[in-house]
Amino acid sequence: MQYDPDTIHYAANKEHGVFQIDPIDYPERELMTVKGFLESLPSLNDGETVFTAATQGDWDYLQIELSYINKRL
Repeated sequence: MQYDPDTIHYAANKEHGVFQIDPIDYPERELMTVKGFLESLPSLNDGETVFTAATQGDWDYLQIELSYINKRL
């Protein structure tokens, strides 16, 4: 797998909200589309973590960064 420095990986859970991750730390993750990721946020269960990735500078990236990063769910 080739590393793309413009791809930002995210995780979200009730405990930490939405946050950036290093994908090496989560090898078992299953990526959702950004739309699916954002739609799942209001209904996350305790202990559930979801993952997505977005390209730095794209609309999806900006939407996550401006609306959700480091905020509680």
